[in-house]
Amino acid sequence: MYSIMLELKNKNITLVGGGYIAARKIKALMGQGALVKVISPSLHKDIDRKAIIWNKKKYEKDDIRDADLIFACTSSSVVNEQVKKDALPHQWVNVVSNKNLSDFFNMATLNWKNFKINISSEGVSPSKTKELKEKMIKLLDNIDDL
Repeated sequence: MYSIMLELKNKNITLVGGGYIAARKIKALMGQGALVKVISPSLHKDIDRKAIIWNKKKYEKDDIRDADLIFACTSSSVVNEQVKKDALPHQWVNVVSNKNLSDFFNMATLNWKNFKINISSEGVSPSKTKELKEKMIKLLDNIDDL
């Protein structure tokens, strides 16, 4: 894996699925100025319907055509895998239920002073990544000379 940071302002991001995982991702994406579209018959209560484009429906192949970045985050591994198969070669896809099908992984991000520190297990253990992030926050809070 090659680590990069992406400028998402005004980029078309499509999430297939509207549950809890989608809600978390949408919050982070909106904070970066992304244009977010959600394909899902329903939305989690934490998703702001006014802040996104919501296509209240089941996934179809054409739903992802205009996406720069795609998150397949339904509760169905069959649908998630189909999203990956339907993506065009230039589209980047994160299949939350199968790291082996993903083109990228999200990182735990720690904003500290003028630094942005990203931590990744390359999809192996998001919970351990989060745990490490919390420990790093405590360590960094004890550094005074930066």
